[in-house]
Amino acid sequence: MVQGEWKMSDITILIQGPLNEVSIENIPNYLKYGNVVISHWTQDDIKLLDVVDETDPNIKIVSQYMPSKEEWEPTWSGDIPVKSTFPWAVKSTYLGLKNVDTEYVIKTRSDERFENLQPMIDLFLKTKRMVFGNIYAFPFEKDPLRIGDHIFMDYNEKLVKTYEMILKSHEFRYPNYCAEHILMINHMRANYGHITDVFEQRGSSVLNNNPAEQKKNLELAFECININLLKDLVLCKREGYWDTKTQGDWFPIADWDKGIAWSTEDFFE
Repeated sequence: MVQGEWKMSDITILIQGPLNEVSIENIPNYLKYGNVVISHWTQDDIKLLDVVDETDPNIKIVSQYMPSKEEWEPTWSGDIPVKSTFPWAVKSTYLGLKNVDTEYVIKTRSDERFENLQPMIDLFLKTKRMVFGNIYAFPFEKDPLRIGDHIFMDYNEKLVKTYEMILKSHEFRYPNYCAEHILMINHMRANYGHITDVFEQRGSSVLNNNPAEQKKNLELAFECININLLKDLVLCKREGYWDTKTQGDWFPIADWDKGIAWSTEDFFE
């Protein structure tokens, strides 16, 4: 397989989260790139699936009970006051990954859609590193160990290990670590060795042990891609359902002091 070439049997697009017409309407487009797995909650409005051909062998739909915040594992308690949805995202993503039958997977959110996945696929096939979209992915020196968690692509085996590590790594939780930190740290721990003590404290730009070696390892594991390359796209409600068809390129609306990384080079500046 070379850059730009793949078979449907190689890739799955995982749509995780509450059923949403934004992603459901985009399934015919996702099927151009691979299989589709929809991981949702049993409490969702199942009528939204009426437009989905459930007899299509390239589409798999799985569901599970959505626990209330009061039912969350106690270590996620820090996410409640900040109205985080990450504990839910972990649960629905993990179920979806466990039902992926292909070697590679692109994880997306149910309240977002991306019409052109080719640039992400090309970058992944070229580097074979986890490729993440730059939605609130700040340069490494500004906010270490934080990657974009809205859309990313990797080997499914690696992502399954990552989410199993997230579930059992109770020491990495909010408020010391946000969702994007937890994803990157546990991806490294699960696939590239244990790095519990990477930082003296969260937010420090000084790595423990061998700083140069640690950063080099990170650079060998991740690629950052500008999501504007994946347009036309629609981002989630938190972003005001940003639609690039009518509003042009997406740009960050917060944390201007940190700046958004637009490429791998920017991310590891």
